[in-house]
Amino acid sequence: MVRKKIVFFPIEAGLAHIIRCLAVALELKALGHTVTFALPKGKEELIASEHIDFVTIPPCMKEAD
Repeated sequence: MVRKKIVFFPIEAGLAHIIRCLAVALELKALGHTVTFALPKGKEELIASEHIDFVTIPPCMKEAD
């Protein structure tokens, strides 16, 4: 099997979006793929316990005035 590098970039980085992506990411990691999350600062604690790589990105959604 060819090992792949997969990046998860949930546009709306809410809890539900991240947790759904995390379920898929964990399965891919178990299959031997390299998984990375691109998340806004402060969201990385949602995946930290799973030992998945992440990169910090600026917020994607503008706050409502």
